[in-house]
Amino acid sequence: MIRMIVNMGSSSEAMLKYLLGIWLIWGMNWVVMKSANEYFDPAVFVAWRFGTGALILLGVCLYKRLSLPEKNYWPWIIGSGILSGCLNPVLIQLGMVELGAGMAAMLNYTMPVW
Repeated sequence: MIRMIVNMGSSSEAMLKYLLGIWLIWGMNWVVMKSANEYFDPAVFVAWRFGTGALILLGVCLYKRLSLPEKNYWPWIIGSGILSGCLNPVLIQLGMVELGAGMAAMLNYTMPVW
């Protein structure tokens, strides 16, 4: 498949470089998360990561003057935020206390197969 992408032209070569860069950054993220367990409690590290990201996104939304969703969507937004935005990353970070970064990544991304 990669050979097909490379043979598609120069714009595809640029896209392949971007894709490889994303793979590298995403893969190194797991190593950073594992090494952060030496300095932070897993839940505190996740809170700092998501808190920083939330503040940045809030700033972008304020800058672009985006409106908030309607109030009837808030329970669903909060529920999905707790389950997928808080619980999953905290459990992954806790799992990396015992597992290596590679094993944790494989277990996380093969979860739909189970």
